[in-house]
Amino acid sequence: MRCGGRWARDHQCPPQVQLHVVQELLDILHVDEDVDAAVPAEEPPIDQVFLQLSLAAICGTVQPRTMCFWGTIGNQHVKILLDSGSSHTFISTSVADHCSGIQQLPVPLQVQVANGEVLTCSSYIPAASWSIHNCQFTSDLKVLPLTSYDMILGLDWLEAHSPMEVHWG
Repeated sequence: MRCGGRWARDHQCPPQVQLHVVQELLDILHVDEDVDAAVPAEEPPIDQVFLQLSLAAICGTVQPRTMCFWGTIGNQHVKILLDSGSSHTFISTSVADHCSGIQQLPVPLQVQVANGEVLTCSSYIPAASWSIHNCQFTSDLKVLPLTSYDMILGLDWLEAHSPMEVHWG
């Protein structure tokens, strides 16, 4: 029942869930959205919007749906986690301190960690250039006190660099 395929005695579900199965599940869970459509929803104030950071990003543990790379930003070697469990792209404070172009956010953002901890992000590096194996990228990097990885590539990066679409709810 995990993959949505027809049941057969010898059926084996694939190890990953297909995106269309996730979308179907989300469609089922959000049946009531049309009822609330008549009442316009207010956007929450920016300081109440939570970004998300997975436990793998904080603890440095091996988790499904993550990949680890070595890259560079400026002349620094960085350990990068590609993590579909994190909402945005982050850079560690220790690496950001050696980068140019750090700017303060107009309003600090709250980042919800999977273990329940809440971190505050008050600065970022807009349009930072970095690379993995001679492939160049440019990303806005939100600065957080990360310890296990130097950079976290989240869903915002995945959406920008893949054919998948991320629906934010």
